[in-house]
Amino acid sequence: MQRVAQAEPRQNVCLNGMWKLAVEGEAGLCDVRVPGSFSGQNKLWGREHWNTWDYPERWFNKAAVVYRTMFVPDALAGKRVLIRFNGVRHMVRVSVNGREVGTWADSYVPFSFDITDLVNPGENKLAVHIGAEATCGLYEDDNSNRRGIYRDAFLQVVPELRVDDDVHLRTLLREHRIHYLLPLRNDSKTTRHVKLRFRVTNPEGVSVLQWADDRVHTVQSLEKRCVEVSKDWNNPHLWSIDDPYLHHIHTDVVDADTGDVIDHHQLRFGFREITWAKAKLYLNGEELYLRGNGDHPLGDLEGGKPFAEAMIRKLKSLGVQCMRMHNLPRHQEMYEAGDELGFMYFSEASHHFRLPDPEFAKAHMARLVTYLRNHPCVLAWSVSNELHWRKIEEPKYLIDVCRENDPTRPAFASDFTAWSLHGDLISRHYCAEMIWDEWVKHGNEKPMIWDELGDVWQHDRNLDTGPAGYEIYGQDVATGIYRDGMDIVRFLKEFSYGREIDGEFRRVTCYVPWEFGYNFFRFLPFNNMNKMYQKYDALDQPGGIRIDSVPPCGNTTNIWDPTLPAFQPNPALYCFKDYLECVR
Repeated sequence: MQRVAQAEPRQNVCLNGMWKLAVEGEAGLCDVRVPGSFSGQNKLWGREHWNTWDYPERWFNKAAVVYRTMFVPDALAGKRVLIRFNGVRHMVRVSVNGREVGTWADSYVPFSFDITDLVNPGENKLAVHIGAEATCGLYEDDNSNRRGIYRDAFLQVVPELRVDDDVHLRTLLREHRIHYLLPLRNDSKTTRHVKLRFRVTNPEGVSVLQWADDRVHTVQSLEKRCVEVSKDWNNPHLWSIDDPYLHHIHTDVVDADTGDVIDHHQLRFGFREITWAKAKLYLNGEELYLRGNGDHPLGDLEGGKPFAEAMIRKLKSLGVQCMRMHNLPRHQEMYEAGDELGFMYFSEASHHFRLPDPEFAKAHMARLVTYLRNHPCVLAWSVSNELHWRKIEEPKYLIDVCRENDPTRPAFASDFTAWSLHGDLISRHYCAEMIWDEWVKHGNEKPMIWDELGDVWQHDRNLDTGPAGYEIYGQDVATGIYRDGMDIVRFLKEFSYGREIDGEFRRVTCYVPWEFGYNFFRFLPFNNMNKMYQKYDALDQPGGIRIDSVPPCGNTTNIWDPTLPAFQPNPALYCFKDYLECVR
């Protein structure tokens, strides 16, 4: 059992590892790995090609309870104890020592509960009750079949007065400064008076900027208040796609009377600025023309950071610089890898074809933006996907939510152009020959992105014939991939050449073909077409899902089988490889 150290103001223990599972209607308890999906991965897209677990199929759509014990330290004076989950699908109720802590119904963002009054020093029992529902009220594609604690879980011991999670650091290049919004939370029974000290370090840990805020901030008992701090910063080392340079900002919360450090908080960030004007999108003042990947993820198979890093390296090696995260916010490790490797994302809410109640939709959108807004890799917010199919109006109110919580990035609704009018970008799905006319008709003062195209998805393939199926798919026979590649080439020429509109030369800012990272690469025959079981030094460390096994031909990105390359292009890739070269 892992114990929490007792030196720093904040103490953190990862609860990943083997938990016990009780499934509705099943006798006894069994072992289950956290993070991971105990149900639904073998239903992904109606196929078994991506099943990474050996859990019984009869668990599908059954409620369950996941259990474990956890150790709480003795010295808790002036501290609060929190339980944090980075993601659980879908309807959740948490209890500690048999007493309910709270419920949660947003599968795609982290949440935490204060359990201070329910725990005892030493061993405590934690239970997570997971309902049988296939959605929390939000809508995505077939990934919704998965259920379980599918992201990292933590026990946290924090000061009663502390910097809360929803900080927002804005890096303002044109103004040569940083602007920091820090929520101070006081869970104690007394009013506290504090000062703040700041230090920015580079990747080597060397201080490059430091200052003290001389104001005394008074935080009432049980109050949460936001403090705003600005600091000039000339000539910072910028974060970019080609040079993803990262800093840390360290904040000390100091007792104004005694000088003692009450809390220490740190945040990793990249100094970069996204701007848009006159139909152009800029990163650090340089106009962007981006090649992208439209992604339907393959569930738990892609849940850890090593996979995220390998996939990004594959795409960047071919000139792809961004990804549209279609209707599914990803795990924390995907954004961390994007920050570190210089890869950008259109981050999209789980509003796929449908919307929940407006208040729930606004809450989900606000939580998503708050969760991700300090990642430099996030390029823009997409509030929904193709709502017009169900005659739902473009949700301008969700675009407004994005602007309220993060005015530093563009926000838009991803759809056909006539239903993508109220955002900071204008979107087009498919039918690229209509882009120019629709750009003129609906808003040529905004940047245009072609963020959905192509007719072949990775889950259209048929591998039921084993090795023969791999060869069929590998040679692009009867899949339409060659046709799809040539169709993309036809419009890439328009994308690359641009056109004059109202006397000004224009290019579409970004194009995002469906499943580029899958369809134009071979699904590799891992372990000579046999299931490949994985071994790990430890399961109790953070970093995302550690799968049980890799199915044969389960992915086009290889981090598992040393006898195979990291990736292998299909012949169809060469139809348009030249058009993947970066445009400046």
